[in-house]
Amino acid sequence: MSQELVSQTIKKFQDKLLDLSARNKLLNFKFSEKARTQIRIVNDAPDRIYKRLNDGRKLVLETLPEPDGTPPDENSEQFQQLLIEIRSTDEQYQSAIANDDERPENLQAIERLLRDKVRAKLKLPKLIGSKISPTPQQQAQGLGINPAYDLPSSVTEVRGSSSVLQTLLFPKEFERKASGLSTGVRTSIQETGRNTLYLAFGMLEWFESESSDVRFISPLLLYPVSIERKPVRGQYRYFIKAYEDEFEVNPCLRERLRRDFGIELPDFQEASSPDAYFRKVAQLIEEGIT
Repeated sequence: MSQELVSQTIKKFQDKLLDLSARNKLLNFKFSEKARTQIRIVNDAPDRIYKRLNDGRKLVLETLPEPDGTPPDENSEQFQQLLIEIRSTDEQYQSAIANDDERPENLQAIERLLRDKVRAKLKLPKLIGSKISPTPQQQAQGLGINPAYDLPSSVTEVRGSSSVLQTLLFPKEFERKASGLSTGVRTSIQETGRNTLYLAFGMLEWFESESSDVRFISPLLLYPVSIERKPVRGQYRYFIKAYEDEFEVNPCLRERLRRDFGIELPDFQEASSPDAYFRKVAQLIEEGIT
């Protein structure tokens, strides 16, 4: 029996072992901000992430800074300009300042009243309570970080350090997730010899049939990585690096598309980058549908 025939036979048995049901997260992925097994990367281009990892670089997972109590939408240039204007013209504010009451709590109350007037003029949502805890999305936007699920395709659209992978988590929640991931991966390697940590590049949205309204979201490319925890300047930081240097096309998605739609996903080697692969798959599916 030839080596090629042996390989084909093994692959057939492997394909039969694939879970192609809706229970499989590789076919029916649901992202949860609370899940300890998932961390979402934002504000970066897939091609840039891939190149850095493929070059052997370690990338640090970065958290959002804890909010300082100022709503992120009040950090915008438009808000700040109007705030300066109203400070110089608002009679109530000028009168309060003229009383020379410099107690911090009174100054904060006066400032808050003024900011509420600016919010009303800009038709921003009314704040409830004196202390506001912005969501991670709001905090990110206030810092110029794009929290969207759709990542930019062009590297030129990305701002920020090339050594960082930006998350959408505050430090405490990040530590909970990152430590859980790190422990789970380490346990898997010790007990089974298998690394179970992957960066997922690209998500394919699809339906089982034209009449179905049940949406499936499946990762397209899986890049094996390792996670390392190190103390840096008095706090723990988590670093990601390539575990192996090749993408794996989602095997469950590949088999399901082949079986149900006659669509054969190409190998990653047929593309030069993640973005090029996404375009190739989009064209392939469009041709398959038409």
